[in-house]
Amino acid sequence: MGTYVAQRSASATRFADLGDTELLGLFSTDRWGKLSYAEKLDACQEVENRYAAANGCEPCTVRAEPMTGAALGYQGNKTICLNENVVRDGVFLTEDVDENGATVLVPLEVRASNWQTLETVFHEGTHGLQESRGQVPSTYFSPGSDYDIYRIQPIEKQAFEAGQENTLRAIATVQAADGKIDQNAVDYLAAVRASSYQESLEAAARNYGDRDIDATVAALVQHREYGLVPQNPSDSYKALNNLLDEQGKQLEEAAFDHLEEERRGQQDALGKDEGTQQDALGRDEGTQRDAQDRANEALDPGSQDHAPRDARGLAASYSEGSETYGAQADDGLSSALGGQAEGVSAGGGVYANESPGISHGDAAYGSATQDADDGLGSASPGMDDSASSDLGFGANASNDNDDGGGDEGNAGGSGRDGGQDSGGGQDM
Repeated sequence: MGTYVAQRSASATRFADLGDTELLGLFSTDRWGKLSYAEKLDACQEVENRYAAANGCEPCTVRAEPMTGAALGYQGNKTICLNENVVRDGVFLTEDVDENGATVLVPLEVRASNWQTLETVFHEGTHGLQESRGQVPSTYFSPGSDYDIYRIQPIEKQAFEAGQENTLRAIATVQAADGKIDQNAVDYLAAVRASSYQESLEAAARNYGDRDIDATVAALVQHREYGLVPQNPSDSYKALNNLLDEQGKQLEEAAFDHLEEERRGQQDALGKDEGTQQDALGRDEGTQRDAQDRANEALDPGSQDHAPRDARGLAASYSEGSETYGAQADDGLSSALGGQAEGVSAGGGVYANESPGISHGDAAYGSATQDADDGLGSASPGMDDSASSDLGFGANASNDNDDGGGDEGNAGGSGRDGGQDSGGGQDM
């Protein structure tokens, strides 16, 4: 992997002192399954630290969260989020319906999940490089709109190539160091071949009747970024432009629905808070009135004649306590006012602390950034201290599906980000 001398702002991991070959070796089939979940995340973070440093950028923070569907991860706002199920257990959790009609999550094994995870770090890390360099246009084809177009757009073409090439190089490095073929290497290569750039390019060219569909996509992205309108656009150009317009409407509708749901949740929460506050105040005021009435009755001259012998003494003590209000605690008096003073304080505290933490769902809509650009150039991580064994699947090899949109949990069926990434849910 080479020697890294660039400064890194990321927190040091437990693997910071490992050599590059040793670090990559953690992803080998023999060693990956023996790592704890925390160790796996640390290994991913260390790879990202070195990958970003080798390319002169600040590293993203690597974390994981449960995801459903065939999603491997996503990137946005300097964060790489991996599918926890893949990292921890090597499975996708896909939704299905049981015999009773209930929705259930079914685990599907991810082929070569160790190498798929490493590729995801490189793939999403490349988006992090694009993001840090300001090379992320707002025009982006999501995989749900047209997977083949999504796959061949410049920003994804580059991220796929970087992820695959660096992972293939890592496999060659580890196999050379171990002196044997890695058990999952063949499965990973099958996954890479299953959905190649060339296949998506040919499919898109057929679907849109445009042999230069990749150039059309790149031109459209650039035109929309700069507000340019060609005088005589081709049919494929117009079709893709309409696709983007429709995609934008769907995103706006989804964002609006999300905001409406959030607003209703906030109103419900505030309504509950106000009701709780009013109930508490009502109880406090009622208790105060009752206590004051009893105190006044004890101090009423007309009632003293009917009081027991010690009534005056008790009334005097009560009166003294009520005048000082807080002195009753010191006197050990179990008076209503003393209890109410305590109750008022507790009631205020409960209300102050009871306000629910309203989540605005920024992770899904506001925090993601669109990842799209083709000007990054070579995203080589500099991982070159090992045998440069070429497995024969260079830039033309492509990764499994990036969007997680219904792909099977086997070769070529994994999803890169499941539609949660940049720009309010756009995939990376």
